[in-house]
Amino acid sequence: MKVPSLELLVEVQDPRQRVYIVSYPNSGRTWLRVMLSRYKQRLIGFDEFHVRLHAYYSSVPQSPQYIFYHARSEAGPAPTLWDRVRGRGESKALPFDLSVCDGSRAIFLLRDPRDVVVSNYHEMATRQGRFKGSLSAFVRDSRVGIDHIIGFSNFVYEQSQRSPLTCLLVQYEEMHRNPEQTLRRVCEFSQSVVVDDHIRESVRFASLENMQKLEAAGALIRPLDDRAFVDARFRKVRRGVVGGHRDELDEQDIAFIDEKVRIALPPFFHEPHVSWLSRHE
Repeated sequence: MKVPSLELLVEVQDPRQRVYIVSYPNSGRTWLRVMLSRYKQRLIGFDEFHVRLHAYYSSVPQSPQYIFYHARSEAGPAPTLWDRVRGRGESKALPFDLSVCDGSRAIFLLRDPRDVVVSNYHEMATRQGRFKGSLSAFVRDSRVGIDHIIGFSNFVYEQSQRSPLTCLLVQYEEMHRNPEQTLRRVCEFSQSVVVDDHIRESVRFASLENMQKLEAAGALIRPLDDRAFVDARFRKVRRGVVGGHRDELDEQDIAFIDEKVRIALPPFFHEPHVSWLSRHE
């Protein structure tokens, strides 16, 4: 098969060939992005890994255009690819709306809210220096804390009920338990060609150790600054664990979050299909 040039892989105009992947920050987006970009690389015959290959469409073999969209943790997010596709100059806190997707499919990536809030604290307080308080204060901050994360989960539920046949729920915890199965589900839902050997190799390529090497080499979205070489908290790819909040949240913070989750999330999130549920009950 002739290796295509990057110019032939374009942002498509046909919405049926787009798949939106919507997540809250620090829910596993970079991990899934690397797996999908590697899978596309193997599928279409590119020689070298490119972290943005997921964003291009290839018809031979069939490989959709993946558009990653963040529900940002701060107010007034910058315009995203979604906004450019829709012709919007500005975006709101949660502008993604399946009712205007014109046949596109959407994957919602979710993660245990307690792990999300801790990871976002390190992102905003340590790496970006934009939050000056303690972890406990961050948890309780209405702009960035657990209330905002729960709001995103409720938004996901609303969107998934509006158009269930065009939505797929992917959980970070399931990605850890069975990454090959998760990647295969994503490809099948996206109507992409599925090649088992490429799926297995893409999962191996996206291991924590290799992603840390990619980050150190500047091959991920953002290059490392000097602090990251002496303190792992400044890295984008850090621990990559499930339940890591237990090492950092005290009992009062965990109880506070659990009560918020119990009261504020709809019944959908209190059923066995939500893999982190049992740790809240």
